[in-house]
Amino acid sequence: FLRGDGTALMRRALHEADTDPRGLVLELPANAVSLWHDAAANLAAGLRGLGVVAALDDFGVARGTILALRAIPFPMVKLHPSLCAGLDGESLSARRALALTTGQVETAHALGSIVVAKSVETLAQLRALEKAGCDALQGWLLGRPGQVPNLTD
Repeated sequence: FLRGDGTALMRRALHEADTDPRGLVLELPANAVSLWHDAAANLAAGLRGLGVVAALDDFGVARGTILALRAIPFPMVKLHPSLCAGLDGESLSARRALALTTGQVETAHALGSIVVAKSVETLAQLRALEKAGCDALQGWLLGRPGQVPNLTD
């Protein structure tokens, strides 16, 4: 998607699949966005024009993600799983992890993005991520990955 004309590729795929782009999210890995910044900016704008949401994936730990989010208006960011990993319990380490995660969430919100936390596996993580202000959560605690027809049943 970033090395060619990703917008044209997505437009063609949507047409061939006769799919409504609303609700479709294309995740762009933060490390790729950092490497191919201009291409990522063009792709994000093109996807927005098609009605597809471009999400900055693995936000918060990859080099250059803050700068990428400042330069490219991603409507959604997905936190790197390592930000969830340290949120279990009340230890000093867990409190520090919560402070860092909250900072990432507040930064993304200030720049107009909604924030999704990935790899939520425990109730303690869920509570901490809600406290941090995450807008949405995904992970094994909430449900196994599945096919769309099975998810709607």
